[in-house]
Amino acid sequence: MQDDKCDYFTIFNSRPQISSDDIETSRPVYEHNYDVIHYKLVQNVNIVEEGIVASAYVTVDSTVDGLDEINFDFCGLEVDGVYRDGNSLSYTMYENEEYINIKLDRNFNIGERFTIQVDYHGEPEDCLAFSNDYAFT
Repeated sequence: MQDDKCDYFTIFNSRPQISSDDIETSRPVYEHNYDVIHYKLVQNVNIVEEGIVASAYVTVDSTVDGLDEINFDFCGLEVDGVYRDGNSLSYTMYENEEYINIKLDRNFNIGERFTIQVDYHGEPEDCLAFSNDYAFT
């Protein structure tokens, strides 16, 4: 059963080891034309306002020639900006489908590596709990 509220930023590997038929979920599983190599999350938690300000740095390798856009699952938080090498990238949020589509600033070919930065903020409802002077994940 899918919850109407969601707060997450996830990245799926472009070549899953299992088929989407093996996954019990109400959300679609998408194949991607890139492999995630590394990701780093930098979060500042504001206990008083019960929210976060964060950046996700996602390093990927293109698995196709001419890769010009990527999708990341993203739901429940507000995107402040998307960047590659400090340059702002165009993006579209698809709230109903729970993902963000990012237009790259150039085409990438097989094996080319690049890092995307997604800055975001919000008040998570599911994965972060606040109590007095503490935050629990």
